[in-house]
Amino acid sequence: MYGFIDLIKSDLYRYRGESSLKAFLKTYIGYRLYRLMFWNRFASLLKRKRIFVFAYITKKIYQNICRRSGVELPLTVKIGYGCKINHGFGLVVNSQTVIGNNVTLIHNLTFSKEKGKAPVIGDKVRFSPGAIIVGGVIIGNNSVIGANCVVTKDVPENDIAVGIPNRCLGRKYVDHDERYYC
Repeated sequence: MYGFIDLIKSDLYRYRGESSLKAFLKTYIGYRLYRLMFWNRFASLLKRKRIFVFAYITKKIYQNICRRSGVELPLTVKIGYGCKINHGFGLVVNSQTVIGNNVTLIHNLTFSKEKGKAPVIGDKVRFSPGAIIVGGVIIGNNSVIGANCVVTKDVPENDIAVGIPNRCLGRKYVDHDERYYC
């Protein structure tokens, strides 16, 4: 498991491309969704350490930020380092979902449990708006999920999934923009 400071720095790096104190203050003040990730990490840490009074207070702060952001991201979700949320509104994540490292989450995205199984997301996965991930599917590393795609089957590594239900295009996604991977 990563340390709290490492997680905060990696998230900051995804938002800013640097991880200095000045960048932290600018990002914390300027980006509501970075603030959400910060309080998610902090509340999860205090819950794990069983510091109940402070855990309760941080949880309430976190829930308030979630409500204002239109994000439903329970503290029980396992999130790797370098998570970035773009736009946030309509983001709903099941409490048993596992999210890998350097994942980009976007608005109107839903992760739902089916038959007792929740999705498992690999590293460097990029989602497009409106995607729905259903059940215990596994999305491989370096994959892209297309807009309004309903993922009901596993997505292999380095692939692009599109359609309802999803079908994989079988070609590697080439990333043309710098997304500050940690």
